[in-house]
Amino acid sequence: MDVDHAQSTGLLPSQIHIAEPGEDQSLPVCEKSLTFVLDATDAGLGSSLLGLWLSYGLAQEENRAFFLDDSQFAYGEYDTYFKKPPKPTCRAPLKTQRVPCPHQAKHLIVSAATYRWTFGSTFSGMYTERNVFDMARNGYEALFKLRNDDDAYAWQRIADLRAPSPSLLVGIHLRRGDRHPFEFAYSQGYLPPHLYRDAAEEFAATSSRSKIVIASDDPDIYLHGDLSSHIRAQERITLASKKTSSTGSSGWEGGFFKDQFWGLGLPAEAHDQRKVGSPLPTHQKPEGNSVKSSTSTAQPLRDYRSHPTEEARQLREFIGRAYLLELSVLSHSDRVVCAVSAYACRILAVMLGWERAMELGHWKNIDGKYGWRALDM
Repeated sequence: MDVDHAQSTGLLPSQIHIAEPGEDQSLPVCEKSLTFVLDATDAGLGSSLLGLWLSYGLAQEENRAFFLDDSQFAYGEYDTYFKKPPKPTCRAPLKTQRVPCPHQAKHLIVSAATYRWTFGSTFSGMYTERNVFDMARNGYEALFKLRNDDDAYAWQRIADLRAPSPSLLVGIHLRRGDRHPFEFAYSQGYLPPHLYRDAAEEFAATSSRSKIVIASDDPDIYLHGDLSSHIRAQERITLASKKTSSTGSSGWEGGFFKDQFWGLGLPAEAHDQRKVGSPLPTHQKPEGNSVKSSTSTAQPLRDYRSHPTEEARQLREFIGRAYLLELSVLSHSDRVVCAVSAYACRILAVMLGWERAMELGHWKNIDGKYGWRALDM
């Protein structure tokens, strides 16, 4: 029984419909819908992006209206990065009527926290790899519309890379940080940079004119001896390295780590929150009535993951925009080399399209013999 039916029969309390900002009250409520929630479950942007596209494609497959909720997004507002998604021709249902399961519910809600319920074994049994890929591709085509200034930069960057005469562009995406390869021999570390270089040079050798462009979450990779002669995919937003930082104390070292990301711009009181409710050190006694006073004046704790400080929000925005610019430029390369253990690699395959990536072999995974996949659950 759907929630709206249970409410109409008195099994659940009814709720007054409160209009969403910008909602057209003249439109009817959607018969079926899927709402995707961009949340703070994962620090990485890749899983959110691929989950968003896949959810959009699934909504189209099941004739559901698609809605997007960015109120809990770790990277801020959706339109900081993209143009607003297409609007359905109906209104969103009440929030109380949106549920993550069962899947046959009229109004579904999906987030990174509920991927396994929507895209788990039942989903995998219903759809082939090609079906899943095509759903993600539909989402990409509908939703990957960068904000105007970043979009203009990406297209100009692509034109500059192809100048002065048309060249074969080979893109390398190299992920480090806390994302490790699937291949057992390297699963506790990273794939050596020369593996990326060698695969890219194989592609480049098929043309008399070629360029190799690189994107990585680790700024030190651009200085690595095996890759230093090649070109950055984008230079609009670059992450500082501790090795090149003038202070030596700030910078992005070793790639993207979730703990480092969540710690960006945290105030001192955020660290104190972790101590709330924890026992005192063995030999330390409470001072006066501090325990009573702290509990009586306790305030709701702020979730800095989904509601960061302004400093953290700006830093996260730079990281997110840099990542999206790199994807945009690399996706317009003629060939791509990457490791499928990284979400960016899977996303780039979707951006290239099935024919180019899979049938023509323009997308090359160097992380073992693993094939393309969507979400890790």
